[in-house]
Amino acid sequence: MAKLLSLALRKSMDMHYLFVYGTLMQGLGAPVGRYLHRHADFVGTGWLAGTLYDLGAYPGVVHDPAAPTRVHGQVWRLHDQETVLARLDAYEGLLPEAPESGEYRRAIVPVHCGEQILFCEVYLYNRTTAGLPTIPGGDYREFLRTANSKTRTANNKNNSYES
Repeated sequence: MAKLLSLALRKSMDMHYLFVYGTLMQGLGAPVGRYLHRHADFVGTGWLAGTLYDLGAYPGVVHDPAAPTRVHGQVWRLHDQETVLARLDAYEGLLPEAPESGEYRRAIVPVHCGEQILFCEVYLYNRTTAGLPTIPGGDYREFLRTANSKTRTANNKNNSYES
């Protein structure tokens, strides 16, 4: 297993991968997400061990290699790592002069992508999670679908008339 991880690490270091799990995913319409998609190649879907939290307008992930839960997202191969990550750092509120003080910090973590493990840059939530709701199943896209479905159902009930 250690040899397999070593090979995966070397392969990942030759390529510059980014794992996204929230508003930067394909199809969610964030302008910075569209920037990412123009400056990277989609590798595939993947997951990391950890917990996904609902921060309101967007999610945050806490990576925990021992967690029994998974966070689902997408893996992208960056064309120009330095330029793309600088733009994403600004979007994510990462402070270059004090990276540990921002809402997010960027780290390299193992991500399961198909049958391989890729070491990817990931924006990790960098604040306390006390009192934050978790996103069940660790899938932000499914969470949005479910929330939108509940909103539509509630709106339909509120707009219906009884005879």
